[in-house]
Amino acid sequence: MAVDLGPKFPPTFEGIPPHVSSEDLPIWQEFRRRHAKEYVAFYFDVALGEGEAAASNVSAQVAAAWRRLTRFRADVVGDTGTEWHIIELRPNAGPGALGAIQTYSTLWGTGAPDARPVRAIIVSDRCADDIKRVGRLAGVEVRCLTET
Repeated sequence: MAVDLGPKFPPTFEGIPPHVSSEDLPIWQEFRRRHAKEYVAFYFDVALGEGEAAASNVSAQVAAAWRRLTRFRADVVGDTGTEWHIIELRPNAGPGALGAIQTYSTLWGTGAPDARPVRAIIVSDRCADDIKRVGRLAGVEVRCLTET
């Protein structure tokens, strides 16, 4: 199934992004402050994968809504103009963040909007050295906001 980017936001957008949690919001705000100029657009709560089929006794409209609601969601996708960046916002990033971003980048490959390269990025307030090491080995960029 195709990636559903949803609404496009300019890099100057300073509001609260759709579906960004209160824990992730300060991480997003700091990331945006530091890196917005690198992007031409952002997308939030990006739907990836197939989702789940609804029960057979529901209307087509309810079935479509259910499938959309049960798809995996990337926190942020950044468009640099030449690359796509799948961005996982995660306080105190650990193995769950690595698993999530690898899932999202794999699903991206099954329905990407175009053939541009994609980068998987975890953005966190704190990152253990082991997470940074595993990220490097897995091809995932780990950005710690506590580091300059």
